[in-house]
Amino acid sequence: MPASLPRTDLCALLGCRLPIMAAGMGGVARSQLVAAVTQAGAFGFLGMVREPLQLIEREVAAVRTAGHTRFGVNLIPAGTDPALLASQIDLCIGLQVPVVGLFWEVNTAVVERLRAAGIVVVHQVGTAQAALAAQHAGAHALMVQGVEAGGHVHATQPLAEVLAEVLALAEVPVAAGGGLADGRDVARVLAAGAQAGVLGTAFIATPESFAHDM
Repeated sequence: MPASLPRTDLCALLGCRLPIMAAGMGGVARSQLVAAVTQAGAFGFLGMVREPLQLIEREVAAVRTAGHTRFGVNLIPAGTDPALLASQIDLCIGLQVPVVGLFWEVNTAVVERLRAAGIVVVHQVGTAQAALAAQHAGAHALMVQGVEAGGHVHATQPLAEVLAEVLALAEVPVAAGGGLADGRDVARVLAAGAQAGVLGTAFIATPESFAHDM
């Protein structure tokens, strides 16, 4: 990892030391991974898409028990039953979760509700059009995804292309993900203008990942 990775404005917003974010991968990003990422100085999202409320509450408590106060919960409004989504949002607000990550279509009502509760909203987008919509809805930061990304892929362009388009219009901090695997990749997107690199698949092989037996 390059020793000179800067602490950016996005780091200050999220409360982390390094400009690295661990994606909120469903079935992978649980409390142990988020706690390990946070301990290392980066920022992690719990992958809680469509998960029951009891699990979300348990995982949030586990991160806090490990001594960490700055972390995120990842949700996908368009991929969640409306009743469950409403309960998840209520729970995140009740638990005073510091950051919520959203993805896919921009749900303005969800963004506004989270903002009104004092929660930082990071919206993942795959196009410049979606970035404009998320920014207009009130997202505090954008997470730009290139077609190289794993998991749910909304992008149709390589990361370098869509990142340049989003940076040209963004008025909030921008993180970038899709095909990043190490410190050199993070340094590359930082040099292109992003304020953090987002890694997902690279964390699956870690001992703290929930994708395999410990």
